[in-house]
Amino acid sequence: RSDYECRNQHLSSKSLYDLTLEDLVIKRVLTLLGDDVLLWVAHTVLRLPGSQGQGWHIDSINHRVQGIHMSLALTEMTRSNGCIKLIPGSHLYRAGLAARKASGYLDDSDDNAWLRFADTVAPWNSPHRIVHLELRPGQFFFMLGAVWHAVGPNETHKTRIAAVARYARTDVPCRDFAKVDLGQEAAALPCILINGQDSFGVNQLVAPPTNDVFSNQAITFGSE
Repeated sequence: RSDYECRNQHLSSKSLYDLTLEDLVIKRVLTLLGDDVLLWVAHTVLRLPGSQGQGWHIDSINHRVQGIHMSLALTEMTRSNGCIKLIPGSHLYRAGLAARKASGYLDDSDDNAWLRFADTVAPWNSPHRIVHLELRPGQFFFMLGAVWHAVGPNETHKTRIAAVARYARTDVPCRDFAKVDLGQEAAALPCILINGQDSFGVNQLVAPPTNDVFSNQAITFGSE
């Protein structure tokens, strides 16, 4: 399955799309972003037993879109199976993470190195700490794209599964900004208007799914 299909499952799965519109979720999204809101990414994420997780990073595309990232636990998310961990307040720091990692200054698998770097970047918030976002099934959290975060290894014998969705205001262009970093044109990303109206016309709007590509299964899980 292509990266496009994996990250845009809300375009073909009504069950996943409906999950992103759960009342408890949407009420908070509207409080954070206002009445006119787009859904521009949604997909399921699984972490298989033995998965090494993901190193420290920021979600650069979501950061440029200035959107809200939501993660909803479909199984338990714990330290032992690779829950998300983050450094609080790091979304406020203007630090060239990619350049420093490329120079070897930061090891994206070294928690302590990132804590030391945060203390150097923002000494007024020292000492920094790492928070592990452990969740029970059905619980969720919101995160800004600029937060420094990572995913730990899955050291259990069970697969860890979550649903991810990203929301944005209608006045912000949703583009594949990763291509800009490669010197290419940023392609418009398909968005679904989930509340309010689009008065700006800067995004590619598509209709919500009416069927489910995953047949009779409520949700079929694809790897990240």
